[in-house]
Amino acid sequence: MPRRNQLTPKQQLFIAEYLKDNNGARAAEAAGYSKQNARSQAYQLLNHQPAVITALEEERKKLQVATQYNAERAMAEAEDAMTFALQTENANAYVKAVELRAKLTGLMIERHDVRQAGSFQIQIFGIDGEKQK
Repeated sequence: MPRRNQLTPKQQLFIAEYLKDNNGARAAEAAGYSKQNARSQAYQLLNHQPAVITALEEERKKLQVATQYNAERAMAEAEDAMTFALQTENANAYVKAVELRAKLTGLMIERHDVRQAGSFQIQIFGIDGEKQK
């Protein structure tokens, strides 16, 4: 299994930054990769670098143990939120709690499609499997 010391300093910094907010491009840029290549570099690190993938998984496990927070606890909190929403007759809160449970179980996957158009970015968010245009 790859060890943390097998990672380059940039890769180590990328992992530390990525764990803050799960934003690969921002983490790559903060780690010293060029702004122009940050997204593609993050993709490569997160999908094609076994040492980085393993180190990231290890760090997430450490955080999970340290915070004693896991999927079961998150699901229980979502159920508590649903109960509270029903008791207070807050339909929006109930819908958000149902959405959270669906995400936790993998029934709903949120997609973010970022496209460059000239000097501005267009972000398209979707929750279904169809490509957004």
